[in-house]
Amino acid sequence: MSGDTPTATRRTLISGAAALVTTAVSGSTAGCLSLLPPVGQEVRYGRVDTPTPIDTEPAYREWIPVQAELPAGEDQPDVQDLVWVSVTPGELGREAIGAEFRVGADVAMSPLDYFGYAFQHYDYVHGLGGLGTVAEGDIETETVTSTLQNSGYSHNGTYHGWELFDRTDIPRTVAVSKRAIVQSYGNERRPIIETVLDAGDGRIARHHEQDKVFETFSDWVGSSPTILEAFGSSFPDFEPSESALAYNFDDDAAYFIYHQQYAHGETPTKGEIQEALEKSTERAMQAWAVDIEIDGTQVAIQMRVEEDEFQDDAAEDRAPYLTWGVDDRAATVTIRHEAGDTIPVDQVDIEPQNALVDKPEPGTLLEPGDELEFTTAKFPESEDDISVFYNYAENSSNSIALLHYEPNELESDA
Repeated sequence: MSGDTPTATRRTLISGAAALVTTAVSGSTAGCLSLLPPVGQEVRYGRVDTPTPIDTEPAYREWIPVQAELPAGEDQPDVQDLVWVSVTPGELGREAIGAEFRVGADVAMSPLDYFGYAFQHYDYVHGLGGLGTVAEGDIETETVTSTLQNSGYSHNGTYHGWELFDRTDIPRTVAVSKRAIVQSYGNERRPIIETVLDAGDGRIARHHEQDKVFETFSDWVGSSPTILEAFGSSFPDFEPSESALAYNFDDDAAYFIYHQQYAHGETPTKGEIQEALEKSTERAMQAWAVDIEIDGTQVAIQMRVEEDEFQDDAAEDRAPYLTWGVDDRAATVTIRHEAGDTIPVDQVDIEPQNALVDKPEPGTLLEPGDELEFTTAKFPESEDDISVFYNYAENSSNSIALLHYEPNELESDA
């Protein structure tokens, strides 16, 4: 596994006032950050011609509103600090080069509920941090409505032609139209989702229309099958003001492009970048060629990974995509699989084990309707939450948290 990305995603489901957010946990579908390169290998530098980006207009930024339009309060997202991701779930390279770069897809999928479609159905999925998640594509609203109402959601009105659905066990709101599904989380989810919809529909100004720095950076990065904001800075000695990792592919290779924007006077030299690559990034060692381009304050590090090398490194397994529900009754907490993919029990770790009332039998599947019940009095002193980790089939040391839930209160068994 190649060390060019932060660790795998975590689905954090917090009860009460806290939002559902995406976080990092141990393990990754494509390696850990800053793994030391193999001894004796050298980076091969040369010209890299990456494929043309799929679009000239980045789709994700149409959904990011200007800061002034967001509701005031302690839960207000800061658009300047959003860690965003944009992916094309159905076009990640499997047909062209026999494998996929899954990290961006897993980051985007992690906080998104199941709405009746496989994740690969969507044209784009944009994970927008505290603003929520946007899934664009050809949407049959009847399919989504039926799935939502059968998996714990209730209809909650309309907004400029969007159908709204809500649930309070883990605070979530979903907006549905024929072109997209938008989901937001937390106490301020309704005003936040309305603001995101206003931006997406063009009723209010977008962030990039008023922030020239972000507009310039996002124009430069463009659109690719995967873009991970902030993942483009893999070198501990450098501090770019903006960064992103873009992934693309053609019929022969995968391409990883590290975009870095620096403040004036802080751009590293080519020699400094080469030294950092040779010390900290295994992906550079794996690459057929690495191309460093410096243009003023902008640095682009392009890596071409040949098809066979990429196939050896990429994960075949896909994380399950599903909706969780929670019944929190203080003495017991029940986690329910509401809808979506089945989960092989042999590939999950459920914590805390001691508090689990009936452990699933080995060799079975967790399916929609299945429940996991926990006794809060049996939580170890060192643990105050419930987690379900999915272990990828290729390597059990790589995992993603499908669920993280903190009960409203823990009863003492004293």
